[in-house]
Amino acid sequence: CKTGPIESDHISKLESLARQYGGIEGRGILLYADNYTPSDVISKKISESKNVKVFFGDNIIDETIKYIKSLNKLSTKVEGNISNK
Repeated sequence: CKTGPIESDHISKLESLARQYGGIEGRGILLYADNYTPSDVISKKISESKNVKVFFGDNIIDETIKYIKSLNKLSTKVEGNISNK
């Protein structure tokens, strides 16, 4: 949990924790419960992150649920492909 504006090192730390505890497919989610417009540097860091997704603004709950469901669908698809071999 973090308060205040998102900083570049918050994204880096969450990337590291997601890999450490979730393995190569681990994901981190950062929810920022405020109307927030990230700086260009932070926006770039977020877009370059392969395992961290950041949600902010009015629709964070809906967007987070949609993202988690997409991960579940991907996981099920991969598991299905593995078990069919």
